[in-house]
Amino acid sequence: MNDIDILHEMLKSTVLVPLQTKGNQFSVELKDKQSQTTVEITDLPQNSVVIKTEAFETKKVIFNGLKDERRRADFAIVSNENTKKWIICIEIRHYIS
Repeated sequence: MNDIDILHEMLKSTVLVPLQTKGNQFSVELKDKQSQTTVEITDLPQNSVVIKTEAFETKKVIFNGLKDERRRADFAIVSNENTKKWIICIEIRHYIS
């Protein structure tokens, strides 16, 4: 069993964003409720898991919050591709110019 399969077993389905397939390519649509913004990430490896990290409960009892240490990215993409393992953290913001 690889790392991605283990993550799928460990995490609740409510914190996972399913991959979409278009032919033999994989993508994901990330929707941020706070900024009301949607972003599509394309060309993901099939062996990826996308996590809504904002769904995790804040550990306010651990950190003081003086240096934004309570903040976290909106999403994390974890992937195994051949022999490479990587994690991308994504923060979605909506700016009005």
